[in-house]
Amino acid sequence: MDCRNFLLYDDLYDAQQRLRRACSQIAHISRRLEAARFRYSAAAGDENCPLRLVSKNRVMVCEGVLTAYFQYASRKERTIKRIRKILFGEGEDEEEDESEEEDDDA
Repeated sequence: MDCRNFLLYDDLYDAQQRLRRACSQIAHISRRLEAARFRYSAAAGDENCPLRLVSKNRVMVCEGVLTAYFQYASRKERTIKRIRKILFGEGEDEEEDESEEEDDDA
């Protein structure tokens, strides 16, 4: 194994660990978002304006953070696929299928 492959294996391991961590954070934030939505709906029914605004802000922040984590996880997944393709030659068929689907949508 040459030095370049060793570095690619290291990058692959690092990207996989970061993707796992991002997925666990997505699950955690999703639970927080559901709790915030529940509190917001309860506050909206009670006409409690300060609590309603705080709850609405929490929902919006959770949605924004969740979107950022989805984008980060998607980026890491693309990185993993790219490195796996270089190391093992995997994923060539999947990319052709994705490009065909994009052509069909256009």
